[in-house]
Amino acid sequence: MSSIYPQKSRNITLLSLAGLRPHEEHDNAHADSLVQSINVAGEWTTPIIVDRGTNVILDGHHRFAAADKLGLGLIPAILVDYPDPEISVSSWRSGIEIGCRDVIKAGVSGRLLPSKTSRHAFNEALPSCGVPLHALAGAGGG
Repeated sequence: MSSIYPQKSRNITLLSLAGLRPHEEHDNAHADSLVQSINVAGEWTTPIIVDRGTNVILDGHHRFAAADKLGLGLIPAILVDYPDPEISVSSWRSGIEIGCRDVIKAGVSGRLLPSKTSRHAFNEALPSCGVPLHALAGAGGG
């Protein structure tokens, strides 16, 4: 894991896809659309958000799926210590209550929640990146 593009409060790190744990399902059509967009751009622009202690993906399941479909070994990510007071979690779906423990439990157990169950909001603007796709082709992909 190497740190790139240091920011004021958050660093973007390249992580192996193989070690990451989703906590919710993704929509294949959305992931396929992202694959096309990423290929056209030729670079990765938006990092995923990952819990440092468990490697559970908090935000970016469709980007993670797109990276896997592209055969990438690495993905730009921002590591956080979750729960983090700068991050709040709610649900995109009405009538669903979700908390940090639910997110981590789903990711660690592998019993994925339905797509768009969780919505993480950040108190600060998160950095973007411009990592060429060839730099993400490292070992460890899916």
